[in-house]
Amino acid sequence: MKRILSTALAIVACATIANAQENLKLLNVQETTQGLGVYPCGDRHEAMVQFVTSEPFGLTFESTHDRPDQMQITMDSIAGRKTYSLIFVTQEPGKDFSNRRLTIRVPGFQDYRIPLPLKDKQLFEYTVSDPYSVLRSPFFNYLEKAQEHFNNSEYQKAKDNFELCRYCPEYLNDTANILQHIQLCDSMLLWYNQAVEADHFFRYHEAVTAYSKLLVYDGNEKLRQSMYAAQRNFDRDCEAILNIGLKEMEAGHLDRADQLLNQVIDNGCTRYAKQASDNLEIVHKSKLRKDSHSRTLLFEFGPQNKMFGFTFGDFYANKAYGWYVSLLGNGNLFDFIEGAEVEGQFDLLPSPRFSYKDDTYENDDITKIYPKKMKYELNFALGSSWHIWMPIYIHAGVGYHLGGFDMFDYKEAASIKDPKNFNKDCTSTKLFHGVAPEAGIVLKYFRAALKFTYNYTIWTNKGDYKEFCDDNVSGFKVGIGFCW
Repeated sequence: MKRILSTALAIVACATIANAQENLKLLNVQETTQGLGVYPCGDRHEAMVQFVTSEPFGLTFESTHDRPDQMQITMDSIAGRKTYSLIFVTQEPGKDFSNRRLTIRVPGFQDYRIPLPLKDKQLFEYTVSDPYSVLRSPFFNYLEKAQEHFNNSEYQKAKDNFELCRYCPEYLNDTANILQHIQLCDSMLLWYNQAVEADHFFRYHEAVTAYSKLLVYDGNEKLRQSMYAAQRNFDRDCEAILNIGLKEMEAGHLDRADQLLNQVIDNGCTRYAKQASDNLEIVHKSKLRKDSHSRTLLFEFGPQNKMFGFTFGDFYANKAYGWYVSLLGNGNLFDFIEGAEVEGQFDLLPSPRFSYKDDTYENDDITKIYPKKMKYELNFALGSSWHIWMPIYIHAGVGYHLGGFDMFDYKEAASIKDPKNFNKDCTSTKLFHGVAPEAGIVLKYFRAALKFTYNYTIWTNKGDYKEFCDDNVSGFKVGIGFCW
C-alpha cells in the first residue's frame, strides 16, 4: 500500500513539475523589419507593429497605454503563416506614450514584454516562434532560416532556403511571396557585388548608390557603416578634385581647370557642386577673354583740345556686348592742381592792355578778357561696345566733362602799380561742368586696336559765357593700343 501511495505521489509530483516547466517555456521574439520601416498613414499620428508567426498557437496582446477597445488589431493568415497588425496612436493631447510596453501572451508560455516608444509613421515587424518546437513543417523551417540569413546579409544562403521552399507542398499557397523573395535576393546579391567592386576600385559614388539600395531592404549596421565610409571617401575625392581645379585655374591652365571643375559636377559631388559651378563661370569668362583677346588698352589723344589719356575695356567678338572706360586730360591740369601763376604781359601805357598769346574774348564793357578755348580740360567716360562684323565694333557712352580758363580783370590790372602783384590780384579761374555723350568705332585685329570717338558736351553752367561754351561743345579723340 505504501509502495502504491509512493508511486502515485511520484507520478503526481512529476506531472506537477512537468506542468510547471511547460508554464515556464519562453517565446522566441525577434525583430525582422525589412528596409526603413515606414507606415504610410497620411497626416495621422499613428505607427504599426506586426507580429508574424508560423506556429499553430495564436497571439493575444495587452498594452500599458491602450485599452483593449482602443487597440486596432487585424490578423491575416496565408498558408499557415499568421500576421498580426497592430496600429498604435503616437500622439494625443495630455498623454506621453514614450514608456509604452506591450505584453504578448501565448497559452503555455511566459508573457513576453517589449518596449514600444513609437514615433509617427514607424513600422516594425517581429517574428514569434517556439524555439523548442519539433513539429514545424520543412517549409516553415526553410522560410525561417531564409529570413534569418537575409537579416544577417547572407543573401545567397537566404536564396538557397527560399529555393528549398519551392519543393514543399505549402509552396502552392505562397508562390508569389516566395518568388518575390528569391528575386529580391538576386537583386541584393547584385547590388552587394557592385558595392564591393566599386569600393575596391575607388568608385565611391557607385559604392554609395549600391549600398543605399541594399539598405532599403536590409538595415544591417555593417552595411550602413560601409555606406558612410564610402561617402566619406567620395567627399574627400570630390574635395581633392576641386582643389586641383582651383590651383590649375590660379596657374592659368584654364582648359585643365574647366575639365576638373566639370568633373566635380558630373560626379554628383553635391557638397562642392556650387563652389565648382561658381569657379567654372569665372574660368569660362577668362577663356572667353583669352580666346577673343577682348581685353584692350588704348592710348588716346584729342587733337582739338590737346587732351591725352587712356581707354581700357573688353571688346568681345563672341558676346552680345562689352564695356570700356576712358579718362583724358590736358597738360594745363597740372598747373591748375599746383596753383601755378598764369603767363601774361602787362604794359604800363596810357591805355594799358593785357595781351594773351592766343586769341581772346572781351566782354561788353571791356573789363575782362579770356581765351577762346578751354585752358583746363578733363573728360571721363563710361560706355558699352558691340561687335558688328569682322574687326569692326561700335561704341557709345556718356561721361563727365570739366573745362575752365583763367580770367583777367582789365580794370583791376590797370590799377595795379606793382607788377609783382599782377597775377595774384587780377586773375581768377572759371570752371564749367558738362554731360558728355560720345560714340565712335573701334577696329580690332588680333593684338592691335584703333579707336575713333566723337563726343559732344552739354554744359550745365554757362552763365554769362554762353557764346564761349557753345564754341567748345564738340571734339574728336583717336586711340591706338593692344589687346590680350
